[in-house]
Amino acid sequence: MSDSIRPSEAIEQVRSTPPGSTLIVDLDHTLHLGNSTEEYIDLAFPATIAATGLSVLEAVRPWRWRRDPVASRDHWRVVFVTMLLPWTLWRWRRRNRTSQTWNEPLLAAVEEHAGRGPVVVASNGYRMTVGPRVHRRLPDVEVIARGLLTRGPRHDDKAERVIEHLGPEVVAQSTVITDSEDDAVLLDACRLPVLLTWPDSDWHGALRSAYVPLRYTAAKHGKRSLLWTILLDDLPLIVLVTAISAQSPVRATLSVLAMLLALRSVYDSGYNENDHLKRDSEPSPNVRDEAHEHRHSVPSLPVFGWAVTAASFSVAMANPADLIAPFDDGSSRRWWALLAAFSVLATLRVVFAVFNRLAVSQRRWVHPLIQLARYGVFVATFSITGVGRVALLAQLVYRIVPYAIYRSPRSADRYPSGPWAVIRLLVFLAVAPLALPISGRESAVGAAVLVWLTLRSRRDLRRLLRNTSDRRA
Repeated sequence: MSDSIRPSEAIEQVRSTPPGSTLIVDLDHTLHLGNSTEEYIDLAFPATIAATGLSVLEAVRPWRWRRDPVASRDHWRVVFVTMLLPWTLWRWRRRNRTSQTWNEPLLAAVEEHAGRGPVVVASNGYRMTVGPRVHRRLPDVEVIARGLLTRGPRHDDKAERVIEHLGPEVVAQSTVITDSEDDAVLLDACRLPVLLTWPDSDWHGALRSAYVPLRYTAAKHGKRSLLWTILLDDLPLIVLVTAISAQSPVRATLSVLAMLLALRSVYDSGYNENDHLKRDSEPSPNVRDEAHEHRHSVPSLPVFGWAVTAASFSVAMANPADLIAPFDDGSSRRWWALLAAFSVLATLRVVFAVFNRLAVSQRRWVHPLIQLARYGVFVATFSITGVGRVALLAQLVYRIVPYAIYRSPRSADRYPSGPWAVIRLLVFLAVAPLALPISGRESAVGAAVLVWLTLRSRRDLRRLLRNTSDRRA
């Protein structure tokens, strides 16, 4: 394999390829300065649907057991987008008419050689994406690329495909130009290997600016915080206070999941506005770099679409008997619950807008309203027992008090540590008797909540007991 050289030298070597000799050119980041696979996926529309589906695919990672996971990942992603949103291919063909990212100096040298010898564009991309792009500028050249329906990681190595198609004798007399050291086998097999990284080459991940629910929250707080604060703290408690007392527990659980998705979409929008107003107005804002990278990934329209769709699905999924409404008719109960959910979510976004524009020291007065909407959307939509409402009240205190201390002018500028989980448990134990008399369902809810809050408090309880023992000693 040759050492990397300068672009001008590479172009001269292409021009010096003997007449009749085959010129083999890589496409992505060489003849074309972008990445055809990422650009194809980036054209998927609606982008938020494609990006959300791909995020789920990334979480499942079905390619992890294949021989070449990197290649298999691209195959899964392209197949997913093409099957889910087939018009992406039509948009791609239109895009190739106006592509501005060709490596024009190299393209001119390749066109010059095409008049006196064979030219082959070899790519690890897919024929359906690579072919239209190449033939738009080089209509007579041969394209060797992957087939979308080909099994195996990629039929599978580029060098194997090229050598099998052209024959080892032709490759041995050819010139190969590429930017990738992954093409080492092909470079070693040819007469004149040309390896270099083009200075104007550009790579960006597909759909980076598309909205995916919870992605901004994860970027702002970190995935671990998202897991522990929402998926392992809020969600189980809300499911307990709704599903146990519901007529249809499974449907109630699915409804809660959908409503939580609607709620977190509004939170994403509020967080995004908060962070980037901060970045524009404060000299040293405390905003994670990951959040700043996604500053344009929370546009209002997709957020609105997700919130409305998820809330509507939540209400439609629920058994009408599990919705809170002053009607007996199932349809009327659904419309009432949907109106209540939309009202709370819209109010939450308005409160976020006010909160984000207040001075930091004043935000502690508005923060309780945000938290009230956070749990109030479930109280306003679902039929929750008195004990269940007490549990959500304890959760509300658990969220409000530490933030109020954190934003107090007299406290240090850090989130306060303390036995907050124990305090939440004590609030529940103190207020739950007010929900008497307790029915059988309420008893089940109360017992489940008590067990859950105790489990969530065990670390703080152990710490308190250890500190008490140390003092006595």
